[in-house]
Amino acid sequence: MSNMRGWDIRISHEGLHTYRVVRGATKEEVEHRARLQKEAWDARWARFQAAESARQQRINKRYWNDRQVDIDRRARDEALKLTKEAENELSVVRSLLSSALGKNHELDWKSLRDTTRFTEREPSPPQLATLPLEPVRTNGCYEVEPVISKIGFADWIVPGARRKKLNEAETLNRQRSNEADKRLQNDHTNWMKQCENIRNKNDSSLANHQEAKAAWNLAKQVFYEKQKRFNLEMEDLEKQYSNRSEVAL
Repeated sequence: MSNMRGWDIRISHEGLHTYRVVRGATKEEVEHRARLQKEAWDARWARFQAAESARQQRINKRYWNDRQVDIDRRARDEALKLTKEAENELSVVRSLLSSALGKNHELDWKSLRDTTRFTEREPSPPQLATLPLEPVRTNGCYEVEPVISKIGFADWIVPGARRKKLNEAETLNRQRSNEADKRLQNDHTNWMKQCENIRNKNDSSLANHQEAKAAWNLAKQVFYEKQKRFNLEMEDLEKQYSNRSEVAL
């Protein structure tokens, strides 16, 4: 905008929630200062987002470390609950071994141990959506075709005619430039909202995946904890059987 003191333009940044009136002696000077200010704001916003992302990652890391500790504890607790079930399975084995005592049967203890594998598939990581490209002033859709005044011979003769055409062209150029700036600002605002929605959806997908993976880890640890307890009991039975066989001999 032109005034008696020169040129000025109001610029703002949606992310930082700040604005500033840039002034200068010429239109070119104002546009240059405004561009530098926007670049400085964008750099500041990028640093802020990077710092916020790093902070959130630290929070998530602490959260999931705590979750892992909780998973380990729950796995142990769940395994203890399943001990009774394992005892029932072992009682059948003990019964078979008792009937075999004194008959000099050779037992394949390795075959009696539980060597099955946990076959439940680990949850696959989610496919995260990518962020769209940021609209910038250098994009072709924001370029403004300059209006050039057609100055004829008569315009040099008639007083004020040339200046009038130059002013009209300058006013039209400024109007087109302001409209392009407004389109850019609106598109940038929509872009930031779109990016925020995508990030939220990605965060939700990651959180759901982490929950599913946590449940999978718990099931896996319970499975192997139960298997471990069963095999330890089998080792103990093998020792008892060996001792009783030696005594029988």
